[in-house]
Amino acid sequence: MRIRDFATVFARLTNRPLREWYLPAAAARLITGPILAGYLTREALFSNIRLRATGFGFNHPTLEDGVHQIVEALDG
Repeated sequence: MRIRDFATVFARLTNRPLREWYLPAAAARLITGPILAGYLTREALFSNIRLRATGFGFNHPTLEDGVHQIVEALDG
């Protein structure tokens, strides 16, 4: 799952526009230094392959199901 996929689903389920701001790599290096700039300019990717290999089962097998529960909890 990419962090952008999560943001897209969350925006859709909350009926909000997805707003994205891009930070040029050169600006990130000037502001944070070269090491932190690498973290800011990469795409975050989350995987559960190892977790599933242990036999773990998810309560919400899809991103849509999980985000839907978060949105319901926020609505209170």
